[in-house]
Amino acid sequence: MSRTLVSFLGRFQRTAGGGGYQRVAYRFADSDRLIETEFFGHAAWKHLRHSADPVEKWVILGTPTSSWDCLFALFDELPEGIEAWLDQATGEIARGGIADETLRAFEAFASYLGVPDLKLRTMPLASDGAFVVLHDVLNEGARVVLDITHGLRALPALALLALGSLRWIKGVRLDDVLYGNFEGTMGGQPKDVVSLLRAAQLAELAPSFARIALVDDFEEAENVCAALDIGVKEDWLELRRQAILTTMLYPKEAVDQAKGLWKRLGRWPTAGVSMASVIGAWIRQRATEAIGGGARIPLEERLLRQAVKFLDRRDYLRCMLPLNEANKIVLADQLGVGSDFGEIRSALEKQMTAVWIVEDLTTLNQLRNHTAHGANDSLGNAAAAILREPERIRRFLKTMLSRARQALAGTPYKDIRP
Repeated sequence: MSRTLVSFLGRFQRTAGGGGYQRVAYRFADSDRLIETEFFGHAAWKHLRHSADPVEKWVILGTPTSSWDCLFALFDELPEGIEAWLDQATGEIARGGIADETLRAFEAFASYLGVPDLKLRTMPLASDGAFVVLHDVLNEGARVVLDITHGLRALPALALLALGSLRWIKGVRLDDVLYGNFEGTMGGQPKDVVSLLRAAQLAELAPSFARIALVDDFEEAENVCAALDIGVKEDWLELRRQAILTTMLYPKEAVDQAKGLWKRLGRWPTAGVSMASVIGAWIRQRATEAIGGGARIPLEERLLRQAVKFLDRRDYLRCMLPLNEANKIVLADQLGVGSDFGEIRSALEKQMTAVWIVEDLTTLNQLRNHTAHGANDSLGNAAAAILREPERIRRFLKTMLSRARQALAGTPYKDIRP
């Protein structure tokens, strides 16, 4: 999708000499060309318009009392009618605020600035003002270069927060954040433009962080690690593979395979306060939690940790799978039998275990099979009733987790109390 430059316009104090932004020659990192202007947004537009990935739209945001009349100085040659517009804009600003119609009128002069699509908007300081305005002016899937040089300082911050939501609502992406320092210029020395690309990357990676934290999607770790130079590709692939093995419940193989993963992640940097070291340490910690704490932790404990995590998220399907598996492992160990549920149930009945314990274990096994395989004909009355009430599912799973914890702590299943 096309790129859009979003700039902000502030309000400067006028003097007898007219006042205005200081004229500065700006130098961009990827160009030897100097661009001299009073309004940095104009320099950014000229540079980005002729880059390998050109911008197609320019959005300028301000308040009703911003110095909109300074845009008059951007023209190399004055188009017919612009002086009348300047008189009207200056008068409106002096009387308390420029009218929306006056801003729209300036957009008609955009072609004289070499701007195919120009939008001027006032942005209310209300908490939803930035969101509403940006939703209106940005195209679906727009890639935004945010120029934070001028304007009331709150505006860029509000816009950045709004862009975070618009990523999901309109597919808007943040390509870069630019700052052109226009203060303290001595002897006409050019100013280097600062690209806050790392900050933009951090904003872009926020959804990947969320998917890692919320659903253990370690495929997203590849996006993060590649962008921030953490580890190597083989590390990311092994992390993804191990997470899939654990989620798909190949427990014994997962335990064995995890040993190589912990060695790999142990080589990631932990010292210092760089973005890479902090985020790398966080991914490693999340992987440890998601995959059950590493190969040193007993399998049934790993599975119960997964069950707790999924229950907290109300992800009941994924909770049932490790919870049922953990119960079977603990029971098989206590009873000295295999992990087949029929064999486990028979052994419990021979021990004269309370009927309600056997029935609840049977219900959990049925729920697991039903949700995993759609085996509707295997549901008993208790399991069928539980599935009709989400809160009842939650209460039942919490009960079964508590019993599994008791059993793991050494209490024989036959002695467990409700």
